[in-house]
Amino acid sequence: MTPHQAIQKVKDSFPFKNYITGDLESYITVADVVSKHTRPGDKLFDLGSGPCDKTAVAQVLGCECTAVDDLKDDWHLRGDNIPKIEKFAKEMGIHFSREFSPPIANELDMVMLNDVMEHIHDSPRELMNALVNGLKPGGLVFISVPNLANIRKRIDLLRGRTNLPRYDLYYWYKGPWRGPQREYVRGDLNSLCKNLGLEVVELYTVHHMLQNLSPKLRPIYKLVTNLFPDWRDTWVLIARKPESWAARMELSDKEFAKVYGTVNKESLYE
Repeated sequence: MTPHQAIQKVKDSFPFKNYITGDLESYITVADVVSKHTRPGDKLFDLGSGPCDKTAVAQVLGCECTAVDDLKDDWHLRGDNIPKIEKFAKEMGIHFSREFSPPIANELDMVMLNDVMEHIHDSPRELMNALVNGLKPGGLVFISVPNLANIRKRIDLLRGRTNLPRYDLYYWYKGPWRGPQREYVRGDLNSLCKNLGLEVVELYTVHHMLQNLSPKLRPIYKLVTNLFPDWRDTWVLIARKPESWAARMELSDKEFAKVYGTVNKESLYE
């Protein structure tokens, strides 16, 4: 089955008919990565899966998928949406849970986090080490995350506008804020891999948010970002767990003093 056929199959089966519409680039990215880097029967763990729409694309393409999401976004909690999501996951053959448990060590072929990393409030160190521990040696981490330095945000700042979510959305949000906490640039993702002890396989940019631009501006945006790819709106990272991987949870006092010294005097920590 081709990536486009997989996406169409999921779209036809998905219970929320106005959800998978318009620009399908984020689904195409998932389908392309899964098609390129997995084989039928590979075990894939999707953290922060939402309604399992992208998990289902991987499942249709032959992966054995486990998905986890607390389903506490406002729209999840409306009406019978949660039972619909759970039913969809079951019908697609996805093992779905609303509670996160660290995966069994050396069991998974791929861990997938699509538009998740930017929502983590604290350091992702413990979570990511738990996920990487669940990968087989040679297994892959697949991350997509908004690009903090994309050209639209740069222009907005120059015009005195915010590069954060609309303030009205933040102000009127129901319950604890679940929007973005920290978006990423190339150097951040390279540092993430270095700190986790992963090997970068691919790191590139894609267009996942063209719907935020008027149709008249999109050709200009694409032209500029073809010249400067790091200005596109989303980063995609594929990183491999090496054979010799071991979790590194803490720095020595001396090592941490050097990191702390980048924002304050090292002597304050020593």
